[in-house]
Formats: sequence, structure tokens, C-alpha cells
Amino acid sequence: MKRLFSLAVICLLISTLFSAELLVVNSVSETLSMIDLDNQQINNTFAILGQSAGNAANKIAVQNDYAYITITYENSIQKINLSSRERSYIFLQDSSLPYDIVIADNFAYVTCSGINKVAKVNLNNDTVVDYVNVGIAPESITQDDNYLFVGNTGFNLSDYSYAPGTVSVINKESFTLIETLTTALNPRGVLVTDNQLHVICSGDYFSEFGKISVYNLDDYQLITTISTGGNPYTGVSSSDRIFLGNAYPAGIYAYNKSTFAIEVTPDDNLLLGGNALTVYENHLIIGDAGDYMSNSHVRIYNLDNYSLIHDFQTAVGVSDVKVYTEDVQTSEHLLVRLAELTSVSPNPLRINGQNRSNWAKISLSLKEDAMIDISLYNLKGQRVAAIANGQKEKGVHLIEWQTQSLMNEKISNGVYFYNLKING
Repeated sequence: MKRLFSLAVICLLISTLFSAELLVVNSVSETLSMIDLDNQQINNTFAILGQSAGNAANKIAVQNDYAYITITYENSIQKINLSSRERSYIFLQDSSLPYDIVIADNFAYVTCSGINKVAKVNLNNDTVVDYVNVGIAPESITQDDNYLFVGNTGFNLSDYSYAPGTVSVINKESFTLIETLTTALNPRGVLVTDNQLHVICSGDYFSEFGKISVYNLDDYQLITTISTGGNPYTGVSSSDRIFLGNAYPAGIYAYNKSTFAIEVTPDDNLLLGGNALTVYENHLIIGDAGDYMSNSHVRIYNLDNYSLIHDFQTAVGVSDVKVYTEDVQTSEHLLVRLAELTSVSPNPLRINGQNRSNWAKISLSLKEDAMIDISLYNLKGQRVAAIANGQKEKGVHLIEWQTQSLMNEKISNGVYFYNLKING
């Protein structure tokens, strides 16, 4: 009688929305909120932001269990250990007024709106290594593999006027300005998606409405300009849409990434808020600062039908929100960098009685030498077999397993998962 043994592949790390946490920057309350989505608990004083009142905490980036928040009026980046909550500061040039931040290859890149520069910070030793000149009053910053894109608002604080908007393109490796693009008025947000640069231009809030300038990243040619009829200033990309947070009145625009047609406006009242946006898996997360005097809201919507899943009440003046999971920020990035489980065969694996001639074969590709451990688990989460362990050299390995259990017994018929550990 034939017995069927099914060896099923499970993702190296499963990260669902409801096992993640949200980090919320509350600019008015000057606190960092932590929302545990697993048990729906909120800590609105997870960390105090800044060293004195009125510091204008702004944007946040997360890497390796550390949060980095721009503290605009203190000309600094606050660094918070998310495990111990220990705080420290990285100080920038006087009057730099840091606004936005992105991280790549252990360097932070920070827009300095007060001095028309972008700072490069080495996160290995928390020191500023260089500045590069960009346009007038830079705010937003985004990146692809090789370049930084900086939205220069052109805002003149002395008379509240706007110079023509520009986007600065910076080569990461050389940290030099290589291109300047002319945009619509007041570019406050920049997004890179599908080999395109989407520049969110707010207009001047009274005589000129907002527009989106879309550029081809191959040649930096303008593809199209989308008129919104509002004043969007921040945005985020999903698989098929761009979502924009409108400045006033608060609300959400959404347009199709293929046709550029606007599909949602604030008048539709489908998605509330817009002061901060992020997308995680199939969910849109929106921060709503309201009147900046009452508690903010962070709402989570299902992107399939825009249904509201959660509405969390946080501290006052939400200015940014980021999803944080320890696995996503550390282990998963390490695994993606180090290894790939490319196949398991045959699957299902058929075993005839006691005959073990059909071994399971697992293909493993290592990008550098590493200590590995591959184990098999049943549906109860119990470890039932050791498939392979030990030091392996860089390269492709074909690992054969004779389908025996930890007790050297025959594996029972069923569905199993294998799990890879790299360097513990």
C-alpha cells in the first residue's frame, strides 16, 4: 500500500500585519507611540522625543532594532534602541532643520531644509560624514538602489513665497548631485515605483492646486502631470495605486499607477486622515492629526475594499508612522542577503512501505559561508526531524534527506514544514 508524504514549503519568516507593531511620531505631544497590533495595545509614551519643548519631531526611519527620528528645531537625529529604549542623539549643522530621513547600507540620508543640503550619516559610529548642496528648502527624500531623490519645496520663510520646485538626483556612491528636475510648485513628497519617480507637489494652498509630476527614471523625462484639485503633500505606493495625503482639508486621493486616473478623492470619504501614510502587505495605514489639539488617530484599511480594520487613538499631532517587526528588520533581511531555498523535490514525496529509496532533495544557495540548520516541523509546531546542520561554504548545495525522524523512525503520512536558520 502506498503512503503519501507531503513536504510543503513555508516562507522563511511569516510576517502578518497583526504580529507587527506601529511606530507613530507625535510631533505635538513629542512622544513616540508603539502600537502592538497583535493584542491591540497602545503605549503613547513609548519614548520621549527631543530634549526640550517645541522641538518639532518629524520623520522616522527604522533599521536593526533602532529608530531614527528627525528633531527639526534641535538640528538632530534622535536614535532609540527599540528593545532597551535607550536614547542618544546625532547632531547636525546649526540651523540645518532636518526634516526627512531614509537609510541604506548603514548610512542615513537626511534633508536639511534650513541650509539647502542633504546630510550623510554613518550609522556605524553615528557621525555626519558629508553634506551635498541641493535646491531651496528640501523636505522629502526617497531612494532606489543607486540614487537619492530630494524634493526641494522652494519655500521662502521671509515672505512665504515659493520659488519654482525642483528635485535633486544624488548618486549614492559618490554622494554628488548629478541631475536637477523642474517640477510643479512646492514638491513636498517623492516616491519611486515601477521605474518612475512620482513627485507630489502641493501648490501654494491659495492660488495654485496640487499636481503630481511623473518622470521616467531611465532618462528623467516627464511622462505626465496629474492635477488633483487639492493640496496633497505626502504619499505612498501600493501594488497598483498611489495614495496621497491631502494637506487641507485632510483626506486621501488615490490614482491608478498604470492609467494615472484619479480613483479616490477626499470627497468620497472612504479613507480618513492623510498626515502620514504607509502600506504594509495588503493594508493602508493612515495617520490623522485632526486639529492638532486632540488625540490623533491611526486607521488601518484593507486595500481590497477599503474597509476599516482598526482605528487607534494616539497622542497629539501624528507626523509619521512606520511598521516595525523585529524579524523584518533583522532576521529576514539577513536571510535574504545570505541564503535562498530554491526548491524541494519531489513534492509530494511518495514512500512505499519501508522502502526509503526515494529521498527528499532540497536545493540551498548560500551567498557566503554560513552555519545552517534545516529542521522539519509538523502542524503542531513540533520539531520532528533534523534535515541538515553544520558549516557550509558559499555556493549551491543539494541536500538529501532520507525521511527519518529524530528518533530514526519512519515519518508518518502528513503535511510538514521545513525551517532554515542561518548563523543561529
